[in-house]
Amino acid sequence: MSAALRYLTVGPSAAHKATIVFIHGLGDSGHGWEPVARMLGQDPGLKHVKWILPHAPQMPVSVNMGMTMSSWFDIPKIPVESRKESDYDEENIMANSKLIQAIIDKEIESGTDSRKIVVGGFSQGGVMAVVSGLAYNKPLGGIVILSSFVPLVDKIQKLINPAQDVATLPVFVAHGTEDPVIDVQLADTTLDLLTKLGFARAGSGSANGVTFNKYPMGHSTCMEELQRLTSWLKQVVSSS
Repeated sequence: MSAALRYLTVGPSAAHKATIVFIHGLGDSGHGWEPVARMLGQDPGLKHVKWILPHAPQMPVSVNMGMTMSSWFDIPKIPVESRKESDYDEENIMANSKLIQAIIDKEIESGTDSRKIVVGGFSQGGVMAVVSGLAYNKPLGGIVILSSFVPLVDKIQKLINPAQDVATLPVFVAHGTEDPVIDVQLADTTLDLLTKLGFARAGSGSANGVTFNKYPMGHSTCMEELQRLTSWLKQVVSSS
């Protein structure tokens, strides 16, 4: 079995009642999202949240001429614009999703309600969040998919654990309209796929179901996206 993942922790500034596991993208580390975790953690409605920011293992990556870098799975080319199964490194996606799930296990063992745990990620990390979240064996608070997509489309339905109630599970999906790395069309196909899998669209004022937004940006985040994510998280992992 692979070694446990290393990770950075950003602790809560109030009594700990919820945890967000947020997974970085290709070539990054948990440190890359520490400023965002600290910024969102300043909101009065999220002071009770612990942030866990895992670091990806080092591995050879095809798009990096086979040289080793921080990565959750191999990527054959950029931009990513295909839904073909052959374009996905299923072995590493599945192996590393189990390591993400092991982090969630430890949080639950320490006393955190699984429904107060959100798993999310950016780009490659969003892929990991989808797989590790949907396949998890206890009900989670929600899943965040930023500038990413749902992989393994022919197999994802079989991966969904019955513990995840797709009719009500909160899912936050956001993407830049000018993304040169992961084509924005994959965001649309992600929404279509989630709908076919039984996920509902979130209604006005509700976080249950899929919340879907696009922003005029590239492969990045923006303040409007983070503000909407903050509001969504305050509903999903409230302190009450």
